[in-house]
Amino acid sequence: MRLIHLFITAGLLAAANSQAGTMQSAFDRQDWHTIQEQCVDLTIPRCAYFLGRIAYERNQFEEAEDYFEDAIKQINPDADDFYWLGRIKAELINEVSFFNKAFYASAIRNNFTAALDKNPHHMGALVGLQKYYTHAPAIAGGSKEEALAFAARIQALDTDQGFVAELEIYRKFEDEQRAWDAIDKRRSASAIDPDVWFQIGVTYSRFGKSQEAHEAFEKGSDTSVKKNIWHYQNMYQLGRLSALHRQNLDKGERALRKFITEAPESSELAAPYWAKLRLSQILLHQQKNEVARKLLEDTEDVKTNDEQFSALHKETWAKL
Repeated sequence: MRLIHLFITAGLLAAANSQAGTMQSAFDRQDWHTIQEQCVDLTIPRCAYFLGRIAYERNQFEEAEDYFEDAIKQINPDADDFYWLGRIKAELINEVSFFNKAFYASAIRNNFTAALDKNPHHMGALVGLQKYYTHAPAIAGGSKEEALAFAARIQALDTDQGFVAELEIYRKFEDEQRAWDAIDKRRSASAIDPDVWFQIGVTYSRFGKSQEAHEAFEKGSDTSVKKNIWHYQNMYQLGRLSALHRQNLDKGERALRKFITEAPESSELAAPYWAKLRLSQILLHQQKNEVARKLLEDTEDVKTNDEQFSALHKETWAKL
């Protein structure tokens, strides 16, 4: 009987793993309808998890939270179940009442920790805890030392991600000297990817070194290599800094024109109307008023709830 039980258990596990693999394939190709058809019952292995992921992609965060709560209650939940529950609570913490924030903060930390208990090398959970200890107030456990400890664990798995984590910590805790030491060490090592140049540029900018920031963003926007989203992040920041600091105006103009014509639509990038507004500011600095006027006219009727954009657009108009 014991042998039969083992065979049955092995068969059930194989079936569950096969079904999970099928769902993962459907999720990867955004065939969410197939997953929803299969998941008529949340007790079906991995259904709560994948339905939570679908809800998250649709920005239905409260619904996603319910699904991930169900996922961790299943038999043998895995690291991803706990990680995504922690991540969704991090998304929602600013939406809940003041009285619930302490509960959510504790849940974020506990779920990321539970993910690491399942898988000590889970990068998402390591980054989540690094960010938690970096940005949480001291009363909720925020700690520079704890944040740096997680940055070191990240760096042991991925040198660049660990470096980026370090810079985030030094910016938050205003540790300028250690930021420069880390940057000098990284710049003397291997080639630097655009995402890392972006973080270097942000750090220089944070500590008031606009020329160094400009140079970092320029290096990160070099499209002689294969383009990705970070090239365009750097391009926009290069133009934005030129507009703000009235320096390297020609380079800033070229970067923004390239951004406007080449950058893909993405929620991770600045909206095109922001790029046009920054370009109009550069053109005004160059006394190319008529070209700047045309750009401002193009963006005058943009429908947005972005009050900062509306105010800056009005302010730029007034300078014509």
